[in-house]
Amino acid sequence: MPTHKRLLPREGFCADVLVKVVRRTALNPALMLPLVVAARFTARGQQLSELHPNVATALTVLLGLALTRAANAWLSDKMRNNWVNDRYDWSKEIVLITGGAAGIGGTMVRMLEEKKITVVVLDLQPMSFVTSSRVHHFHCDIRSPERVKAVAATVKAKIGHPTVVINNAGVFRGKSIATAEPGDIRLTFDVNTLAPYWVTKAFLSNMIDRNHGMIVTVSSIAAWLTLPNMVDYAASKAASMAFSEGLAAEVSTLYKAPKIRVVSVHPGHTRTALFEGFEQGAGFFAPALEPESIAEAVITQVLSGRSANVVLPETTALMASLRAIPDWYGIRTRVRFRGVAARWRGRQVVQDVDAPPDEMGNSSKGTSESTVLVSDTEAAADPVRRLESRYSPLVSSRPPAVMAPGILHGSSPTLVDVERQLAPVDEAKEMDAVADLTMLRSFPEPPVECQVCVVGAGPAGLMLAVCLTRCGIRVEVIDDRADQTPVGRADGLQPKTIETLRQLRMADILLQRGVRVFDISFWRSTADEPLHRLGREVHYPPVIDVLDPYILLVHQGIVESLFIDDMRKRGREVRRNTAFESYDHVAGKSSHIQVNCRTNVNHDKRTILAQYLVGCDGAHSKVRKSIPDVEAVGMSQAAIWGVLDGELITNFPDIWSKTLVYSEEHGSILIIPRERNMTRFYIELKACATTDRRHLGQSFVMQQARKIMAPFSVDWRYIEWFGRYQVGQRVASRFSDTKTRVFLSGDASHTHSPKAAQGMNTSMHDSWNLAWKLNLAIRGLAKPELLESYDEERRKIALDLVNFDYEHANQIAGGDAVALAKNFKANVRFISGIGAEYDGSAINHGNPANPLSPVGGDARPGCLLPPAKVTRYIDSNPVDVQLDIPMLGQFRVFLLMWDVQEAAPFLTTFCRAVAGDGSLMSQLSAAASTSYAAQPRLGSPEDVYLRPERYTAVSHLFTFALITTMAKAEMEISDLPAMLQDSRWTLYLDDIPEKDTRGQLCTEKWLGSLEPGEVAIVNVRPDGYVGSLARWDSSVDDAGERAARWLDEYYGGFMRLPETET
Repeated sequence: MPTHKRLLPREGFCADVLVKVVRRTALNPALMLPLVVAARFTARGQQLSELHPNVATALTVLLGLALTRAANAWLSDKMRNNWVNDRYDWSKEIVLITGGAAGIGGTMVRMLEEKKITVVVLDLQPMSFVTSSRVHHFHCDIRSPERVKAVAATVKAKIGHPTVVINNAGVFRGKSIATAEPGDIRLTFDVNTLAPYWVTKAFLSNMIDRNHGMIVTVSSIAAWLTLPNMVDYAASKAASMAFSEGLAAEVSTLYKAPKIRVVSVHPGHTRTALFEGFEQGAGFFAPALEPESIAEAVITQVLSGRSANVVLPETTALMASLRAIPDWYGIRTRVRFRGVAARWRGRQVVQDVDAPPDEMGNSSKGTSESTVLVSDTEAAADPVRRLESRYSPLVSSRPPAVMAPGILHGSSPTLVDVERQLAPVDEAKEMDAVADLTMLRSFPEPPVECQVCVVGAGPAGLMLAVCLTRCGIRVEVIDDRADQTPVGRADGLQPKTIETLRQLRMADILLQRGVRVFDISFWRSTADEPLHRLGREVHYPPVIDVLDPYILLVHQGIVESLFIDDMRKRGREVRRNTAFESYDHVAGKSSHIQVNCRTNVNHDKRTILAQYLVGCDGAHSKVRKSIPDVEAVGMSQAAIWGVLDGELITNFPDIWSKTLVYSEEHGSILIIPRERNMTRFYIELKACATTDRRHLGQSFVMQQARKIMAPFSVDWRYIEWFGRYQVGQRVASRFSDTKTRVFLSGDASHTHSPKAAQGMNTSMHDSWNLAWKLNLAIRGLAKPELLESYDEERRKIALDLVNFDYEHANQIAGGDAVALAKNFKANVRFISGIGAEYDGSAINHGNPANPLSPVGGDARPGCLLPPAKVTRYIDSNPVDVQLDIPMLGQFRVFLLMWDVQEAAPFLTTFCRAVAGDGSLMSQLSAAASTSYAAQPRLGSPEDVYLRPERYTAVSHLFTFALITTMAKAEMEISDLPAMLQDSRWTLYLDDIPEKDTRGQLCTEKWLGSLEPGEVAIVNVRPDGYVGSLARWDSSVDDAGERAARWLDEYYGGFMRLPETET
């Protein structure tokens, strides 16, 4: 963001331009002094002075004024800076900005970032723009001194001690004294006045100890001129000005730290969304400022390393004199500007910078985002603000503040007509209306209705929400955080997870940004041997049949962003700052659950009515604790581990491999390469289990890492994230309530150590398993057995995981590379994800009594469909057949045969029987079509390229696919039955074994063998697991009909037709 260096400011021609011209000419001592000297002491000058005596006198007067001004400026600067100088090394300084996620604060962040200065942002809102690793965002409500103190401790531990604090966050309510609610006034003073106290206190002590630092507080020219409809704002800014003045006096006298700089900034009306509708009425002398102008002035002053009073526009500094002039003029001035805030309609919640006005419900064209830290909870959560314009236009002369998307759903409030705003006010009616509105504040917010309420917006919750949203299910995702995961946490995606994301068409961006790890390295040191490499192993050897034989290391926040963006494309948002409290079954409605929440920083009550509730709210899940007779069963180990994410400076050679380093004396380190040139260290804090955790800080953990890695050098360019954890393995006693209305997913249902990179993967596949079952249940197509299978299937996987993790974590801590490698090889299928297998059930069964059941192949009920390469008939593209059909919540029915012509009689009778009126599959398809017509899938802009309708032409519930080894030249689509002709995008040729992961034909890999004349059918569930498979002799007359009946029996085991409403 280049500095503005033009003669005219961004605001155009105004009084400031004239002031600068005069300052640089008539009041410039460097220019005036030579002119006066020339006029007095040169012959030509004396001659001209005699001819123009008034000019000579004027020059002398101007020189006197210029020298007086210069002396005054010099003395003021020296006094402000206590007559001492200080130096700033900006490569080492840390600048902290409150409210830096957008607006003026965001502009400051970008300017500092461009100068390669480390920046810390405290904000309740997420960053509205992409930043580099130099910018560190911390979620913080600066109104709370306790929260500020806690976040300050985290900042100091992870980033370091800030040397510059910019108190930038601010709010403006625009109400009169009579109409302002107590909450309005508290919010204004909490943010504008008290927050600078709490933030400054949190970081001042280190500045005092070092006698080095700077405190910048953004006040306002309103501190000097109090106007109607902004009394609370002006008072809060006057207090913040007094705070800066008092702080400047204290640092030099009480604290004996004269090098600490104090800067007070007094901007005028700014062209941000916070002040939209604000009419200053003095455009030439006090134009509306651009946010960049204020940000540039602040950063310029910060980089100077000097204390100052920064006033913008400069001409408004004259307003300070209003305190000294006679009252008759001061009062007249306030009356003259009484209407500047009358039509204010600025918003109080930071919104998406790129969203168009119509999405915001606000025509704020030409305005930037407001400089604000705290969400406007009264506006966002209080229905009265939305009722004001409807019940009494007299109470509010402007429309309610517009909410950010995702906080409130529904249409934006109607703007109050301008003519009605200017109508005469009946004061008696106005007071009555205020009283009525005060009574209305006791009314609760109407409940939000949805079909599934998901608690927690981590990978598990967002995966569930994305899958259900794509299926057209109405989902509400609530999360008590203000933003997605910014740093740290999970980071490894296993091969099966990558495959799942491929089927969702969401893997590309992760593959671009992630780091791929193909091998594992083992190192060890003892009292007798220095640190040395024991060996290397391939992470996923060829025996593991996967498309992506590596771990993909990518930050959890990137995964969350991917899901959030996908939801947003389909018109869904996460409800942030909404905390789950409890749930109740609605009396008289056994199919409904009332979810009780608290929203935003004021903890307002909110109710959500849902058919199903899913807790994805982490290891300390409140949803789990709310389910009767469900508890987390397991144990914690004594070992404590530290985690460091950062960019390393080291001569260790295996930094880009997954590496286990074991020191007999100091413990273990697990090294994981990360994206953006970072590395994660899991560091065992050996013999520290009984130590006070407050002593196990970042510096201690870094030193422990250096001891383990010796003699190799280890240092960090920066640390992005630091954490500690105690290893524990726990599994919930059940994953659902007894009514199968409330479910648990992810860490809410199972916890374990992070070292095997299983947590995020298993969590997302919990939701992957549950999503399609909920979709069918909500549409009335599922028997109870289907939802009951979630607990049966996923709890088995969780138990398998914690048992493996217990051994794996102990072997990492023990440093036994041989035992660790052996354990890893024994469990490598499970670790990759493809070894997560389900037991036999209504949805996973073969046909052991059938002598034609396929044997010897890799496609088995309860197991994932193995990868296979085939040629898509219609366009001759080689595709991965297990991924080619996108995730639409459908079952896939694969028919495999050698010769289509030979199997023609079977195909004809089979298709006729499946499509017949007596077929359960046909009846289910008809019911699904009705359901999807009433509640369709939610599309996205990418669908115009992906064309999902290709796969729903026959049925919204089933996609039929044919795989044959015949050559394309030997068959035509027109030779097939009508049902398969309509499935032309899922006709495949099994003719490219050389492209397969094992060099096999799909038919051979899945089935082991298939005799000529035989037809095999493989039923694949929506989550990619094989449900059932069998084969028939196509030469038998009724084989096609028997195959159709076999399908009806399989699907009839867990599906049903919706009940007819009467």
